[in-house]
Amino acid sequence: MNTNTNAETINIKPSRIAQIDIIKGIAIIGVIILHSIPAKIKMSTHAALHIQQAVPVFIVVFGFNSRLLLMRYSSKYTRDFDWRRYLSNRFSRIVLPLSLIWVLSLVIGIGMKSFLKDDVMYFGPMLLFGRLPYRGPGNYYISVIIQLVIIAPILLSLYEKNKKLALIGIFLVDLAFQLGFGSLSIVDEATYEYICTRFLFMMVLGFWLHDHMDLFSKNNIWLLLLSTFSIVYLVSFGNTEFSYFRGGMNNYENLLASFYTAALVLTLLNILPKEEKNITSRFVAKCGRLSWQIFLVQIVYFPIIRYVVDYPNVFKGHDVSIQMALLIVYLSLNISFCYLLGYALQRFENKYLRL
Repeated sequence: MNTNTNAETINIKPSRIAQIDIIKGIAIIGVIILHSIPAKIKMSTHAALHIQQAVPVFIVVFGFNSRLLLMRYSSKYTRDFDWRRYLSNRFSRIVLPLSLIWVLSLVIGIGMKSFLKDDVMYFGPMLLFGRLPYRGPGNYYISVIIQLVIIAPILLSLYEKNKKLALIGIFLVDLAFQLGFGSLSIVDEATYEYICTRFLFMMVLGFWLHDHMDLFSKNNIWLLLLSTFSIVYLVSFGNTEFSYFRGGMNNYENLLASFYTAALVLTLLNILPKEEKNITSRFVAKCGRLSWQIFLVQIVYFPIIRYVVDYPNVFKGHDVSIQMALLIVYLSLNISFCYLLGYALQRFENKYLRL
């Protein structure tokens, strides 16, 4: 099967693309770092340009992989599209590990309420959209991915008809959503996080990158130029209130930042190794292949570890060198535990849940 008849290809195969696995690995490690370090470090290091791009990178890569995956189900997408097979495949990969984490989240929430008097259990309508009973960092991403899985074939059908017009049209839809919810109080801040519309343009940029992977292609000049605008925007508003959009402090996750995110993924596609040649690249790629499982376990892991180590107070009252040593140990433990727990989740899933 020709996986990309019109693309500028870089190591394109019907199977996995090594660069994508490594990018996902870098992103999931970025998620763990993001949820480990104090806010003042994020602010002082302009985290909106690096680790806070982790979830946006996942969205762009999701679009990239969806473009590749959907070719397996139909060349005409929505007309002859095998929805049943597609949804069965995608949701088995998403829902099986999610069901385990949901139960674990419920148990943890009951434990927190019983022993620590931490009554933050949630039983409301958002459970239907991926929210866990005991909410941890990044919970909104579950809901966003479920929604994007459902609408990806429809968006790709529109994209296939006219790529440039689809990019412009979806950008305007995303912009209208951001401006509309920025000025209207239709939903609260927490609900807004769980709506996928603010990520539509990022996903379609992933479609574009699948077809135009050459960093120096003339087809990507517009993206690289607009990425400079995104950089200025992120430096100015990445961790501050941007009054025109909703989303509180998460302005690094909207469409004005998306050009930089896509350019970052494009650059990594071109500079990362095409093969896993050493232990570092193999570990990062393995993290990438486990990224969904690791993301799920870190949602329930961090509320617990923050109680155990009294985060972030554990870093206070020490000189800078001690603080940095403690932070390195804390980061190392978090990355190691989340990787091992994600690996255990995958093994349990494959052994007991998959037919």
